[in-house]
Amino acid sequence: MAKKSGLNLGMILGGAAALLGLVAFFMLFAPNLVSEVLNVKTEYSGLETVFGAAHKSTVLGKEVETEIFKFSFLSFLPYLLALVGVAMAVLAALGKLGKIAPIVSAACFVVAAILFFIAVPTCVLNLPDKATADDISKAKEVYSLGAGVIVAGVLSIIAALANAANLVLNKK
Repeated sequence: MAKKSGLNLGMILGGAAALLGLVAFFMLFAPNLVSEVLNVKTEYSGLETVFGAAHKSTVLGKEVETEIFKFSFLSFLPYLLALVGVAMAVLAALGKLGKIAPIVSAACFVVAAILFFIAVPTCVLNLPDKATADDISKAKEVYSLGAGVIVAGVLSIIAALANAANLVLNKK
């Protein structure tokens, strides 16, 4: 008997998970963290909170550059895991690697979602070397999650559910 070609449920679920994971990755360019100090709201993109950000301002006629964030591997990890999840979801959609592809993809998306939602504690602020843990936690109190990181976390959860459904519904 010839093998059927065309779309099946596994391809649709795997493709949907891959697409959702790709959109979650591109939330790197959307607002990741929001700070509000003295009624001034400032949004920082994922690129700024992951790879570091410096802002220029003029103080007493002199231009001053202040580094706010430094590189943070824990802030970079959810985006990396989302890409690994996308690659495994594509392999799952193509029927490669058997049942391991949707399992690994779902696991990557779940861990990525958790890390997206803890973006504030995982960012690295540029503070003096003498800063204590209490100083760091007080400095991070002005930050809250931005829309981009929330959307990325929700999309990662949905992608993980799509991979789990792919695994459960396509028993062979």
